[in-house]
Amino acid sequence: MVMLLFASVFGQTESIIKNAKANQNEREMTLKYSEFVFEGVIQKFDIYLRKDSHDLEYTASSLLVKVAKVYRGNGKIRKGNVEIVDRGRYCLINGQKRETSKRDSGMIFIFFCREASEFPYDRLYNLDSVDNKTILTEFLYSEWGIDLNSYDSKKLNLDFESRTEIYEYLKTLPDMDIVAIDQQEQQASQDSFNRLKSLPDSDLGPRSLWRDLSIDQTDSLIKIKFSHIKTFPAPDAEWMYKINHGGYNKKDSMERINQKM
Repeated sequence: MVMLLFASVFGQTESIIKNAKANQNEREMTLKYSEFVFEGVIQKFDIYLRKDSHDLEYTASSLLVKVAKVYRGNGKIRKGNVEIVDRGRYCLINGQKRETSKRDSGMIFIFFCREASEFPYDRLYNLDSVDNKTILTEFLYSEWGIDLNSYDSKKLNLDFESRTEIYEYLKTLPDMDIVAIDQQEQQASQDSFNRLKSLPDSDLGPRSLWRDLSIDQTDSLIKIKFSHIKTFPAPDAEWMYKINHGGYNKKDSMERINQKM
């Protein structure tokens, strides 16, 4: 009985290890070999009934995305709408031929795609109102890549603390347009600064936004946020910057707080 239990546990552990290795390989392939990497905003999501070359019906999914910035594959796709097609993992009911949803519209992602050779353009199904006529599909089903709203990707097992951290990570991948990433990173810093600045002085906002700021932006915002406080000196920019970016020692920080008190 003990031997059987041990064998069962060992088998489960071995399976978990194999799956973990497979997921790791899938992530590395997606990040390194996706033909197209771009930032885009979801416009709408369709599920429709399609027939393949063997005249078998199946559901397909169509994601209409507005491309904001291309980080890999520039020249083949450009700013404007693009269609991402995949075999559907959903069902249509009541004899429907197509169903449209705008539930996720406005969500921003970093997409990892390839050209969809298995989904050739067909005027019966594919959208005509797109700026990019190249039909894409996600590379190894990455399920919409990196979410710029929650700073993570469950499928790719990635987790970040801010948008600028995502952009810094993208720079480490091969064949990326560093200039385009830098431009978007600077825009993210400015957007976060503006959002924090617009909040009431008593509201410091989420740390994720502070993590997007440069030291100069941090210094400028400190002067705004703490200008009305007379009883407690405002923190200096370098200290605040290190706290929000995780580059500080807890003991040193407590000593700094005690000094200011």
